Amino acid sequence: MKFLTALLVLFLSLLSSSIFADDTSVRHVVWDKSPIQIVLPVGVEKRIEFPEPVVDILIPPNIADPISRTQLTPDGRLYWLATKPWEVERIRVETVSGYFYLLDVQASDKAGEPNPLIIEHDKESDKQNDPEKTAEPEGYDYVDLSRYAAQHMHGPARLIKPLPGVRRVPVEHRVIPLYRGNELEVMPVAQWHSPNPPLYITALKLVNLTAHSVEITPLNLRGQWLWSAPHHPSVMPRGSLGDESFYYVVSDQPYNQAIGKLSHRRAAKPLKKTHSSERDDALSGFME
Repeated sequence: MKFLTALLVLFLSLLSSSIFADDTSVRHVVWDKSPIQIVLPVGVEKRIEFPEPVVDILIPPNIADPISRTQLTPDGRLYWLATKPWEVERIRVETVSGYFYLLDVQASDKAGEPNPLIIEHDKESDKQNDPEKTAEPEGYDYVDLSRYAAQHMHGPARLIKPLPGVRRVPVEHRVIPLYRGNELEVMPVAQWHSPNPPLYITALKLVNLTAHSVEITPLNLRGQWLWSAPHHPSVMPRGSLGDESFYYVVSDQPYNQAIGKLSHRRAAKPLKKTHSSERDDALSGFME
């Protein structure tokens, strides 16, 4: 009996030691709006967990593949492997509800933190401590949303002006013949939802399929859109610099629904015309 008791005590001791070891091997960081410092050990994959699913990670080209390799899971886990050392780089991570997390990441072959990192965020506490976030998000017009999408497609992340309440939502990356004449290949690359009023802004990537430049004509774009504006007035010939561009469309329903009605009619409903001066002002202000 004493022998069994001793075995039980030993088992419980080993179990508690294992649990304690597992707990201490994980680094927990509470997000306080300050960049989180991370040192990746070269050659060792590190797991970083975010409070919710991630929709966008902006990694500078100088530390992208093959300098480092990343893999993201649907539940917000980032697996990051550095193959070479590099100095501190600022990484911006956007989650599904529109939150932005900043990471100051470097890789070292002499130091590093191989243990998993779990980022914790008390959003309710944030709202209570920040009166601006408890208020209803202000309404945005078509130009605000188009500029916001354009800033994500072009320019550095530090220049993106946040729009409180606007969050990124999933969109299927699939080529559909949206542009009449089939001169341009069109594929959605990102979509955001604005709650007040409820609107969707979608960034469409345009690729010229012809050997000549194509002037973008809004009436050639199929779909149910409240507003549309090209990033550039034309797309250069295929194979030349500028043979790709972006088009921004605003709708009162998700992108897939806005284009889904095309199968129920033979011709697309023309876009609502806007004054040329209004459209020109919107385009010129995208990157300001």
